[in-house]
Amino acid sequence: MKKIYLFAGAILTWMLSFSCQNDENYTDKPLLQNLSYTECAKELKSVFDNEYAECSFIDTHTMHITLYNANINCGVTNIKGIANLDENKVISITLQTTGESANCICDRNISFDINKLTTGVDYTIQIKELSISFKVSFKEDMEITKVKNIINEN
Repeated sequence: MKKIYLFAGAILTWMLSFSCQNDENYTDKPLLQNLSYTECAKELKSVFDNEYAECSFIDTHTMHITLYNANINCGVTNIKGIANLDENKVISITLQTTGESANCICDRNISFDINKLTTGVDYTIQIKELSISFKVSFKEDMEITKVKNIINEN
């Protein structure tokens, strides 16, 4: 009978270790992940065309963001990013671009995931190089939230 209890205890311990491990793995991920972007839009647009973002819930610690109509120099050939989260729930994203500077601006869509979030918290997203900022409430039932009130800080 003791062997059954020991075996059951071992299985329970093993199962609990995996359930806790999955929840803790989110801390090992970088804050910004899976950044992708489109090439320049075919038509050059004015820098005053509307930028907007769509945010969606992926899991209890991750949000997907797509920024539409981001005004980026036409000569940019690669975009990478890093992010920092401060104690005021401000996520500051720094875009690192490579390529020759051109005398034009074009619209691109930029998508990325933000990890290490807490459900039910309001965050401010700031993208320094684009001089934009917007607020989003991270919650499980957010589905796709369109953020139209992007503030250009120029």
